[in-house]
Amino acid sequence: MKKKIIISVIIVLLVAIAVLGGYFYMNSITNKPSKKVEDNSEKSITIVVTNSKMETQTYNVVTKNRFIKDALDEAAGLKVEYIESEDGATISSVNGEVLDNKQQFWTFTLNDDFCQKTVDKQEIKDGDKIAIYFSTM
Repeated sequence: MKKKIIISVIIVLLVAIAVLGGYFYMNSITNKPSKKVEDNSEKSITIVVTNSKMETQTYNVVTKNRFIKDALDEAAGLKVEYIESEDGATISSVNGEVLDNKQQFWTFTLNDDFCQKTVDKQEIKDGDKIAIYFSTM
């Protein structure tokens, strides 16, 4: 009789382990973070540059790239230079207009919102508007 009880307990434990194992396996499959899909689709981007004389110039770019820096580099007639650091790329010159002191800088927005990332890390999508402004403190 004791043998039958021990065998029954072992069988119940094995079934419980199998059920719990299946549950945790299925849960781990469904809760895995999805892989980020790289967006290589064609995007039409508008870039508006305002220089220190408050003159504006508009550039339209069609790109398959993901980041603002790439769109700036592809804009026909727009020449942008950058300062590269471990934090990312910042704009140092636009169409030959170079910052000449620490109180001048190039500000950029994406769809009228100031970006929290550098131009080489800020992603773009179709229809985005990038504005670059010469600014002083």
